[in-house]
Amino acid sequence: MKNIILLLGLFFSSFCFSQNATTKELVFTKKVIDYGKVSNDTTLIATFIAKNKSSQDVIINYVNPECTCTSYYVSKYDIQPNDTVSITLTIKTTGKFGKEKIYAIVNYGQKKMTKLTVKCDIYEK
Repeated sequence: MKNIILLLGLFFSSFCFSQNATTKELVFTKKVIDYGKVSNDTTLIATFIAKNKSSQDVIINYVNPECTCTSYYVSKYDIQPNDTVSITLTIKTTGKFGKEKIYAIVNYGQKKMTKLTVKCDIYEK
C-alpha cells in the first residue's frame, strides 16, 4: 500500500511539474515607460517588447487601453516559443494636464494579463 501511495505521489508531482513547464508566458522587458515632462500637444509612442518563454505558442487575445486617447499596434498575435512581440501604445496628450498614468491591459493565453503603463507629467504649452 505504501508503494502505491508513493507511486501516486510521484505521478501527481510530475504531472504538476509538467503543467508548470508548459505555462504560456510572455516576459516583458519593461512594463512601465516614463516620459517625464511633455507638452500638451505631444503624441507619445511607447513600444513594449515581450518574449514567449514557454514551449508553446502564446496567443494575444486582446489589448484594452484605458483611454480613448490611446491607440495600439501589435506586431503579431501568435507568438512562437522564444519569439518576441512588440506592442506599441500611441497616446495623444491634447486636453490632458498634470501627472498621468495611462495604461493598457494585454490579455493572452488562458486568463493571463499584463498591465502596460505610460507615465508622464503634461504641462500646458
